[in-house]
Amino acid sequence: MELASSLVRGAVAGASRALDGSAQVGDTTTELSRKQAERFNHTVGVKWPDDVLLHQESKNTISGVSEIQTHKCTYHCRRNEVITYVEVHDNCSDGTGGIPKITGGQGQDHVTVELMSQLGKGVDFTVSVYGRKG
Repeated sequence: MELASSLVRGAVAGASRALDGSAQVGDTTTELSRKQAERFNHTVGVKWPDDVLLHQESKNTISGVSEIQTHKCTYHCRRNEVITYVEVHDNCSDGTGGIPKITGGQGQDHVTVELMSQLGKGVDFTVSVYGRKG
């Protein structure tokens, strides 16, 4: 019984030292997670190794003080193309990016991405559409 108790105390002490020693790593991970959380990235579907980039479009605008901007990016597949993955990347890392909404996409022959800015902010997004050519 005393051996088990001693092992538990040792494990707890070791875990405490590990936590104390890894605080900087945890802080770095938390900082990166916080910055990633400030982006408004959005994806639909699965990107496979044999998929090709069918379309890529960037929208970068500046907004007025009391404006909300909206932009649409639409892609219609050519013959024998099918969309497998849509990626909307927010290029603003400080939380001022807009909000993307994806309609269509995976398994379809079209996709529309609506981008809406925050009040008084612009949008800075890159929309990438991947798929297969048949």
